[in-house]
Amino acid sequence: MRIDLNPSVIADLGRSGEATAGTKPADMTQTAAPNTEDVAHLSSGSEAVQRLKAQLNALPDIRQEQVDALRQAVGDGTYKISPHAVAAAMLSDLGLRAG
Repeated sequence: MRIDLNPSVIADLGRSGEATAGTKPADMTQTAAPNTEDVAHLSSGSEAVQRLKAQLNALPDIRQEQVDALRQAVGDGTYKISPHAVAAAMLSDLGLRAG
């Protein structure tokens, strides 16, 4: 049994002699003309997303009041960190429950 990997032979497999007569490989790869009747419909939800995005963009990246309050508490030595709260937050972030 002989296997021929010649692309012109592979393209002709399964075709009758009449169908391949006068047909070039380039003719077989041409695509049909695009359908000019395609229409895209956007959902009304995209308007809500755009409004929310605009509101988010209006917010400052840094909440300066909170930064100043924390800076003051750390500077005064009044900022206390609960090790239990930190551990619970870390476990919660991992999807686990603190016990």
